[in-house]
Amino acid sequence: MKSRAQLEAELDRLAEMLPPWLQHLRHEAQFWPQFDALADAIVKEAGADDLAHVQARLEAMLRVHAEALDWMGERSPLPSQQT
Repeated sequence: MKSRAQLEAELDRLAEMLPPWLQHLRHEAQFWPQFDALADAIVKEAGADDLAHVQARLEAMLRVHAEALDWMGERSPLPSQQT
């Protein structure tokens, strides 16, 4: 498990990646599997006390870019930590 500070750093890096990633995305099929893999890696490192925070940050990232993501249609829910 990672500390809250480590999780925040990873979430910040992912958030910084999104604008250029979405701008240069060639096909929607590339986005969700890649985003989900990166998000899942962060979620898996979150302890029980940080899981809700991590998921809220991920959802907030997606809300910020909702307009760009709208054309991509439905997606699976964010990954949740398996116990």
